[in-house]
Order: sequence, then C-alpha cells, then structure tokens
Amino acid sequence: MAEDVLKGWLAEWDFTGQTVRDHVEVLQEVLTGEVMMEGGKRTTVSRLLAEAPSPDVTETLARVGIRKVHKRGPLGKTVLFFCTSVLQRAMMKPGSEFQGHAIDQYLMRFKGARRGSQKLGGEQVFSGVEVPYDSIDEIFKKSQDDENEEGGEGGPADGF
Repeated sequence: MAEDVLKGWLAEWDFTGQTVRDHVEVLQEVLTGEVMMEGGKRTTVSRLLAEAPSPDVTETLARVGIRKVHKRGPLGKTVLFFCTSVLQRAMMKPGSEFQGHAIDQYLMRFKGARRGSQKLGGEQVFSGVEVPYDSIDEIFKKSQDDENEEGGEGGPADGF
C-alpha cells in the first residue's frame, strides 16, 4: 500500500532534467582545465585532445595524467586513459569541488569504463581508468543538443 502511494508520487516527477552528474562534472573540470605546453603556451586539455597527435601534445597530456589510446582488435576503439593519481595532483586545484575525492570512482561511471594501466611517456606503468572516447562524446553531444534546444551555446566539449 505505502509502496503504491510512493510510486504514485514519484510518477509525477520528471527526473530527466536533473543537474549534471558528478562524473560529468569531473570530466568537465579536467577537459576545461588549463595546461602549460612547452614554451609557456597555455591551452586546455580539450583543445589538446582535438589537435593532431604530436610529441608536444602527447607530453603535455602525460604530465597531467592523460593518454589518448587507440585500442587494437576487433573493436578498435579509442579510449582516454586517466592516471587518476597524477590527474588529481595536476588538475584538481585547491578549491576544486573534487579535490581529495577518489575521482577514479567518478570516471568508472562512464559507459564502458574499466580499470587499466598504461605508460604515460617513460617506462613506468601507471594504473588508472580507461574511458571510451565515444562514451565521453555521447555525453557531451547530448548536453550540447539539450542546450541548443534551450537556445544556449555549446559546452566545454566544443572542438573535442
């Protein structure tokens, strides 16, 4: 009886318009985070990810704990590898909502995410989270479509 009443109340609520989820906010903070390239040029992680691969881009991303990996095999998908310990130090600045949080837990919420390990540049292997590129792209395309329907502009994934 009480369960039926609760279901009736909840049926009237539309939860689809809820605010952005924590895992998306973590990713937005990372993608919009400013990084310094060789020579002092400042840019964002999302701009680096959108650029053609080069040693400078790869090295800059590695310094903040990110590597774009093209997986081999029948699926042949692209993933973003996040070394969460490096990422936490480099991108979650003092005052960040997620400073001190276990951001690997947030990143694991993305569809297809899994724990893995990669080299970021040298010989040392780092553990972290691999998130399929298309899962990230899907989230931001959906949020951009929603904003466009409301008359807004594109979000932090512009150029991603």
